[in-house]
Amino acid sequence: MAHYLIFLGSTRTSTPPAPARLGERVAKACLQLLSAQRDTTAEIIDPLSLDLSGPFKPHFAYSASTVPDDLDALAIKIDQADGYVMVSPEYNHAMSPALSHLLNHFGASLFAFKPSAIVTYSMGQWGGARAAVNMRSFLSELGCLPVSAMIHIPKAHEALDNDGQFHAEQERWEGYFGRTLVQLMWWANAAKAYKAEQDPTRLSPAICGTSRNTLAMIKASGESPEVILYLETPPSRERLVELLAMMKLPPRELLRRKGTPYDELTLDDPTLSDDQLIDAMMAHPILINRPIVITPKGAKLCRPSEQVLTLLDRPVAHFVKEDGEHVAYPPT
Repeated sequence: MAHYLIFLGSTRTSTPPAPARLGERVAKACLQLLSAQRDTTAEIIDPLSLDLSGPFKPHFAYSASTVPDDLDALAIKIDQADGYVMVSPEYNHAMSPALSHLLNHFGASLFAFKPSAIVTYSMGQWGGARAAVNMRSFLSELGCLPVSAMIHIPKAHEALDNDGQFHAEQERWEGYFGRTLVQLMWWANAAKAYKAEQDPTRLSPAICGTSRNTLAMIKASGESPEVILYLETPPSRERLVELLAMMKLPPRELLRRKGTPYDELTLDDPTLSDDQLIDAMMAHPILINRPIVITPKGAKLCRPSEQVLTLLDRPVAHFVKEDGEHVAYPPT
């Protein structure tokens, strides 16, 4: 189930011009179109529902015990949402101050790695399009990159009624809105799927030098190995236990420290049991050291890489590693 927040960038409640809350009509139209999609929910975030009248102080500047309840509740919603729709009129060729003021109360980490859609409107003929230029850079800096398609609604008071329904040409308007909202949903689903597999704040490690040298030695010995990228397809717990038994290694000796959460998890604690260390490797496969090589002659953690030569039927007699080191086998 995907959930989207629709931020309404207006706090005006007075007239003229009428209607006072034209942006609310636009937000309701977005809400209805998104909510009609399969496995999709949405809600409107109205700045009038929060008390932002005091001196500016962002959510992250409060201690946990003093943060206002409404601000904290919205921070949780932002963090849990899959994407955002930003609805704004144009103010002096820029986005609504009401919208920027609201968004500035929250850190970029809550919005990061999720997409946004830009929706602007006006009572005139340009549909607030100039505001979108400013919004694109603002939202990119906030971390919720806007999709390429945008929605601009000129004469929005004529296009939409108070309930967010189109007065006329409903099919044309829905198709126009849909182009942007489909992009938003596609990128939201893609980002969510990727984050489930890979921490977006960390580079996925490439095959390390030791693994590359090991693989090259195997191939130089005339073998065609099956390569398993264990970060993409981690072993099951049963398979990991089996590998440890085959290598005659205790779990601690298979742990990798560099570039892993080893220290964060305090895995150097000598009181941790083998089961607890295996649990850590299952939760964070990057903790499993590499490369592990299995042949009919046995299994080994091949560090250094020349350890693999003892597992091969016809090991290469001489090999030069990537760093220029020469390896002779059998050793002289």
